[in-house]
Amino acid sequence: MVTKTELDKIQALVDAAVPGPWEVRWLHYVVVGPDKASVWGDEALTGLWTEEEWMQVEKNVAFIAASRDGVVKLLAEVRRLQSLVECGEE
Repeated sequence: MVTKTELDKIQALVDAAVPGPWEVRWLHYVVVGPDKASVWGDEALTGLWTEEEWMQVEKNVAFIAASRDGVVKLLAEVRRLQSLVECGEE
């Protein structure tokens, strides 16, 4: 079970982030991986990544953007379910 402390830490991250919804904009790139972490503009991208790597980057970016609102919804649902469990235990 997720503890209240763990939920509070996740909530603090949510509260500190820019409000959502987030969207993907390809103005500049931030790519993080096990062996690559870079921030750059379009001019630095040519030949740097394979097509397969870019497909994964696009999936990762979409996940990050969707996670902003998804985490908020999941936190609310976990707290709701935990309160039901606590009420049932009393």
